[in-house]
Amino acid sequence: MRKVAWHLLPLLGLGYFVTALARFNLSVAALTMNRTLGLSVASYAFCAAAFFWSYIAFQLPATLVMARVSARQWLAIILAATGAFSASTAFVTGVSSFVSMRFLLGIAEAGFFPAVTWYLTRWFPVRNRPLAMGVFYAAGAAAGVIGLPVSGQLLRLDGQLGLHGWQHMFLFEAIPTLLVAAAYLLLIRDRPVAARWLSRDEAVWLEGELVAETRPTAGDT
Repeated sequence: MRKVAWHLLPLLGLGYFVTALARFNLSVAALTMNRTLGLSVASYAFCAAAFFWSYIAFQLPATLVMARVSARQWLAIILAATGAFSASTAFVTGVSSFVSMRFLLGIAEAGFFPAVTWYLTRWFPVRNRPLAMGVFYAAGAAAGVIGLPVSGQLLRLDGQLGLHGWQHMFLFEAIPTLLVAAAYLLLIRDRPVAARWLSRDEAVWLEGELVAETRPTAGDT
């Protein structure tokens, strides 16, 4: 289980870090973006809220899709879409385009947390899941602690290449998200039996542990 944790949790946590940053960094961009776009406080709040409209509405549909496709591919698609829509936010010109990008970002991110939660059940027996979820969840908090100060520094690029600082911020911070999407396709697998870094005995043992947990016991009948 230590081997599974070291192979999966850093990469899953990194995915949560970059998706959370794509959600949080808007508060930093607003320091200068609102003035550039001529947004009032009310307009900004309306646009920012658009993310949560779709994030809530698409949680269930995203989870239903996840149960029918490869977890590895679905997580990579979610991350790639998050990176694309986050980068596209650099080119919004007003309320309509701003609302559209935040709404689309919410759709993209809606499935990530449920997908990872489900994915962990395919790798970690019940006794190991609390620690796995704790490590994963901490990565979201790290996005605020580490990522937001970096976002503030990117605002200092204002004027470089003819772009505002907030545009640089959205573009630069989308790059890691796209790279992590590619890493998911290359490095993670759907089930233990497909992992090359586990021996056959280890994979069979882990699959057996997970299957045993799903069988009804005498007390369930």
